[in-house]
Amino acid sequence: MTPETVRYFLEEDCRIYDVVNEMPQPVIAAVNGYAFGGGFELILACDIRIMSDRAKLCAAGVKVGLVVGPTRLVRLMGEAYAKEVILTGRTVLANEALQRGLASKVVPHTTLMNEALDWAKMIASRAPIAVRNAKETIQKTMDVNWQEAMAFELDAFITCQDTQDHKHAIESFFNKQIPIFQGR
Repeated sequence: MTPETVRYFLEEDCRIYDVVNEMPQPVIAAVNGYAFGGGFELILACDIRIMSDRAKLCAAGVKVGLVVGPTRLVRLMGEAYAKEVILTGRTVLANEALQRGLASKVVPHTTLMNEALDWAKMIASRAPIAVRNAKETIQKTMDVNWQEAMAFELDAFITCQDTQDHKHAIESFFNKQIPIFQGR
């Protein structure tokens, strides 16, 4: 393969991860085994990572003479941890991922899907416009300075404040009800 065909192949792979990362809906990874190389990249592209006690992660690139995962891992976890994981090519077990903040929760493998679905239901019960705008704002703030990030945040607040989602939530709050949003 030429450098051009390799780049094309890699850019196509990255587009898949970017689509996952940039979806307006939150994406939850349920990891119940090995997530090495491209699998590692895929879970890094997700918003929330729930792992079973059997999950094993690895940016295996340096083991096979390649570079895998630095950009996404640095943005998620910071430079020091990304260097540690990527330069060693070592396997990260679920409990370490949880301790370092890479996993949101670790559960027994038999309950993984139920746990991931519970998280999905919790998010789905929230105001969908606010969830979408919160995710977009978080994504945007990764690439800009403080003032621009705060402007995105304030714009998202302003966008949400006049929606039915917000009005319903306020009404429910004052009526001591739990707001449930069904695609408004």
